[in-house]
Amino acid sequence: MILSPRARRAAKGYTLVEIMIALALGALLLAGSLEIYSTARASWADQRLGAVVVENGRVMSQVLRSSFSGAGYWGCLPDSNDKLYLDITPTADTMHPYLYANESTDASGLGISRSVSSDIITIYSVISASQATTCAVDPSNAAACPAEIVLNGGDAADRQISFNADGHSFSAGDTVVLSNCSQATAVQVAAVNSATVLTYEPTSCGTGTPGCTYAPQTSVMKLDVRRFYVADNGRGGNSFYLQLNSGAEVELVEGIENFNMRYGIDAQIESGGSFASGSDGSVEQYVSRSNVGGNWDKVLAVKFEYTITSLGNNPVTRDFSTVATIRNFRRN
Repeated sequence: MILSPRARRAAKGYTLVEIMIALALGALLLAGSLEIYSTARASWADQRLGAVVVENGRVMSQVLRSSFSGAGYWGCLPDSNDKLYLDITPTADTMHPYLYANESTDASGLGISRSVSSDIITIYSVISASQATTCAVDPSNAAACPAEIVLNGGDAADRQISFNADGHSFSAGDTVVLSNCSQATAVQVAAVNSATVLTYEPTSCGTGTPGCTYAPQTSVMKLDVRRFYVADNGRGGNSFYLQLNSGAEVELVEGIENFNMRYGIDAQIESGGSFASGSDGSVEQYVSRSNVGGNWDKVLAVKFEYTITSLGNNPVTRDFSTVATIRNFRRN
């Protein structure tokens, strides 16, 4: 069969030069594709790290707001007539109505094992799930339950609290809070006599001392103490920690830098267009721990400013600011 000139040219295939040119163009296209892929992958990684940092910031903010909103809850929602008596038991008189901040150098004395680099802020409240109710008076058996609970510093037999049939779950050494929505008083458990009776440590109560007398069927709950701080995580960086009531230290967020706390003080009352010393339920200024002085009962909020940095060779950083407000503030 005789091929036409065009067919003969087609049957010869590609020349070496043409193949080399094709390979070079293919290599250029492949290199461009790889560059696009590498850039897209790096962008995805940055977005992923950024999302992790933002999520960590959201979690940290949520934990702070939730925890601080419960500070100062002693069994009932506070009002102007709700009085706190947290200093009648010598062994439990270091409490504060809402919160308190220690220096970082106080860490070991608070049971913290890590190297702390920030203020150690403690919030106080009660554990609702631990609620027990003191006994009700039985007219047919007056000896079974006293007509009233009078806290005192007498003999152990006189320092007992009896509960209803549901009993209690407290242990010796626990700090518990008696509350009737008019007043709340902290005492420390000296001994557990039975599932329905406990003995408390001697108090400084005397005749007519406020906060020392309660009616039957009073609520009693265990004190909840939580501490927040930034400390060395042992991996070359700092993390934000929560110390639980049990003493366990929980790492919440890693990569914390430039951490700062400032405390919102309610120290003035507006009257007739001028300000005077007192409380009006609003924050006048944010100050450092040393400038709070002894006015921890006037701290309405805490402002946290911090930076979170991701892990990796190309870390992503984000700045955050959270204001945690105390909702159980008492204007008294």
